[in-house]
Amino acid sequence: MKISRAYKLFAVTIIVLLVITAIASFYALKIQNAIIYSEHHRLRSVLLAYELFQSSEDLTRMARSYVSTGNPTYEENYYAILDIRNGTRPRPTDYDATYWHLTDVGKGKSMSYGEKVALQELMRREHFTDKEFALLKESQAQSDHLVNMEKQAFAAMKGLYDDGRGNYTAQREPDPAYAVNLLFSEKYSDEKAAIMAPIQQFMKMIDKRTNAQLLSFQSSLRQLILLTTLLISITLFVVLLKTIHTFQSVLYPVKRLLGKVNEIASGNYDARCVVDSSNEIGELCVKFNGMADALQTDIIKRRQAEEALLESLDTIRGLLDSVDAGVVVVDPVSHVIEQANSHAANLFGAGPQEITGHICHKYLCPNEIGSCPITDLGQELDSKECALLRADGSSFYILKSVKKIRIGGEEKLLETFLDISKRKEAEEQIRYLATHDTMTGLPVMRLAKDFLSKSMHRSRRNKKMTAVMFIDLDGFKAVNDNFGHDAGDYVLKQVAHRLLSSVRESDTVARVGGDEFLLIADDIHISQDASRIAGKIIDVVSRPININGNQAAVGASIGIALYPSDGEDMDELIKKADEAMYRIKKAGKNGFVFVNQPAT
Repeated sequence: MKISRAYKLFAVTIIVLLVITAIASFYALKIQNAIIYSEHHRLRSVLLAYELFQSSEDLTRMARSYVSTGNPTYEENYYAILDIRNGTRPRPTDYDATYWHLTDVGKGKSMSYGEKVALQELMRREHFTDKEFALLKESQAQSDHLVNMEKQAFAAMKGLYDDGRGNYTAQREPDPAYAVNLLFSEKYSDEKAAIMAPIQQFMKMIDKRTNAQLLSFQSSLRQLILLTTLLISITLFVVLLKTIHTFQSVLYPVKRLLGKVNEIASGNYDARCVVDSSNEIGELCVKFNGMADALQTDIIKRRQAEEALLESLDTIRGLLDSVDAGVVVVDPVSHVIEQANSHAANLFGAGPQEITGHICHKYLCPNEIGSCPITDLGQELDSKECALLRADGSSFYILKSVKKIRIGGEEKLLETFLDISKRKEAEEQIRYLATHDTMTGLPVMRLAKDFLSKSMHRSRRNKKMTAVMFIDLDGFKAVNDNFGHDAGDYVLKQVAHRLLSSVRESDTVARVGGDEFLLIADDIHISQDASRIAGKIIDVVSRPININGNQAAVGASIGIALYPSDGEDMDELIKKADEAMYRIKKAGKNGFVFVNQPAT
């Protein structure tokens, strides 16, 4: 039988058994409630009969106490008992057999009251049979007849007697002795006994009727309990049978199948499942064996492909190592370096095994993650110059090309690069020589003009001045003539050093001729600022220079042009400063003069 069909049949059987059990339990509870109600009905019936008897007893006691003592409290209590029984006064909530006994000693008065209801009405609500109710009515009628004797005694206590029409209006002397004799007479006792006879019969009838009901209910309850026990036993038996069936037909075969699955997972691809079953487990075993056959075939083919791939990779690796360029293979998604040839490792400064497995960002490539030129920015790199990081954190320039290739059906990035750091150094040297004096290391006129342009821009923005000072050395020709050209070169270097040490870091000193220099000073507030700088230059340049034990001395003639007062054109400012320098030279040398003032 199929597992699904067996479980459906099991579920239906259990549901039917549980429904029948639930119905039987419901009826058992219903019968139990009927038994409880019957017991309560019996108890209420007895209590009502007892209340009738007790009220008669309380009336007798109150009446006899009144005629014996003359205490009006007993008379008040007497009529209170009568009113409660007749339903003309609310019933106390704690109205039991001891109520009036406690009231006699001052402890029985209730502060809580219920409804006004006559004792006969309470009896009617209990749905007594006609015979039962008739007996109670008969007993109360006897009690009411006794009340007439008690009222007669009360009237005698007050001097009131029967006027012949049943009314106690005839007045004579009070006669307590008559009242006592009346309530303690044999006739009075006979009347009391007449009250109890119907109550005894009522109690017997109630017992007989309720006992019959209880026996009937108990018999039905026993039958339902036996039926419920039988149904529970059948349900447990069905569950036991299904549990045994589940172990034999499902769990044990599944356990064997799981063992075969674990064997295949551990590498035994020859494992096959043998389960003699026609249910779904048997079908699953057949499917599993077919899957295992296909898996074994695929694994054999994959191993053969892997062996061929390894051979191809060894061949490719050998070819890459023979190339005189760095070659790495990078995954375009994870950016992990998967392969690197020996030349790439040499350039990087680490072994190939150290390179592979790393993310190229901030390792080989200086770019941050998320800013890859190829995968993130969509650029195509073909012989592009860029920087490459070394293992020690330094960088060098390479000529890099990136191509997209497919390896094993997956897209990869093939990156090749050549070290061009020496070429870049040569280019940097050429650029430096084009803008700097080889002897002094100072900028030449071309670079000085760039600095001047920037200084003028800052002065214009900050509303300040820029000073352009054209400096020509005095007495330099005599140094060359007396000490030689090597000494002259040494003097030029010393002068350059002294000029740099006497100006601010923001100022620029350039060599623009044989013994001519150009000083650019910005952040000039007033012309006296330029004067102080020029005076300082003349002072430091004029100090003697020691050449192989000999003293050489040069001076400095300086022409000063101020931006923007002396002009707003860069070449014009340099020309005016040059002209002012020649004026100071003709006037006596070793001094400075502004463009707009005469040389002295």
